[in-house]
Amino acid sequence: MSRIPNVKGDIPLLKRAYSKNVAMGERAVASDFEMTIKGYEDLTVLVRTAQLPEISRGEPVEDFGLYGQGFQQYGAVKRDGDITVNMVELKTGLVQDTLFEIIEQKKYVTIEMVLVGEGQQRRGWQLEDCIVKADPGELDTSNRVGTVQIPITIHYNWCERL
Repeated sequence: MSRIPNVKGDIPLLKRAYSKNVAMGERAVASDFEMTIKGYEDLTVLVRTAQLPEISRGEPVEDFGLYGQGFQQYGAVKRDGDITVNMVELKTGLVQDTLFEIIEQKKYVTIEMVLVGEGQQRRGWQLEDCIVKADPGELDTSNRVGTVQIPITIHYNWCERL
């Protein structure tokens, strides 16, 4: 007998929670995505990690009424932002060569970020007029099994659902 009063399991509660969770269907898998830079489609297979774009509105609009009672409402739609991406480099230097070309030539690129996968409907975003910045990458003499990954920050000026 337990020394703690009012202790009892509730298996039917757990079964209901489990059943509701299963009823929602299969989950999107984090590895099931493609990020394509228009004009540089060959790099798609080298993307290792990426982020989804932010969905938000700008700063809230704030108002104060009688007796200092505040109210906040949604601000303007925010369609710009930043995402980070990691790409694996090849021994040919393709990723760095491409990044140098984009950055030095001041190219604004369009990027498609799409969730794809087995049994999944293609859904995603188009990021337009993007500025690309290659962040410092890590090299490591003790890492004999890892790949060279180049971290990239992408600032998009406009984002649309595909």
